[in-house]
Amino acid sequence: MASGLVLVLAACVDRGSPIAPPASPTARPAVSILLTRLLKLPTVDPGEACPTTAVAARDVGIADPRGHGPFYLSGTPPRGNFPWNKTSFVLVDRVPGPVLFRGGRIDGTGSLKFSGIPPDHSDVGETLSSAGGVTATFYERMIEPGPQGVFYLYPAAAGCYALQVDGPSFEEVIVITAG
Repeated sequence: MASGLVLVLAACVDRGSPIAPPASPTARPAVSILLTRLLKLPTVDPGEACPTTAVAARDVGIADPRGHGPFYLSGTPPRGNFPWNKTSFVLVDRVPGPVLFRGGRIDGTGSLKFSGIPPDHSDVGETLSSAGGVTATFYERMIEPGPQGVFYLYPAAAGCYALQVDGPSFEEVIVITAG
């Protein structure tokens, strides 16, 4: 009964702008709250340099960490139009999950997809297989329980991309270049 009340209360949360994706009743309560947050990606004018997020001067246990904390993304640059960009992340300072991943290209058109768990069972994914026999389903949004993990990042083409990561107590936007 208590979990039902939480779902009802989560559905009553002000979703702000109509741009916010609707929270689904099939998502967990904590995830539903994260899904109500607006996607706030920067934009880059054509010909302008990609404002990539600098490597942090903090040892968090992953190579070239990008972010301001408590979330850090491995700084290994992904390849555009390639779904097998293995990417690590870590949450530090005992910040709890779940963590919602979303993003897109900010210097043109193109999607940014993630392998992993969709935040909502109704999310439609694209299942791909590599020449080496690896199969993964990619989503526009991904949820991870935290505090650390690995996923595949799939930028649609070479370009400048922003990744927004939302947790219960933080919001982080990390800008990367896909070559």
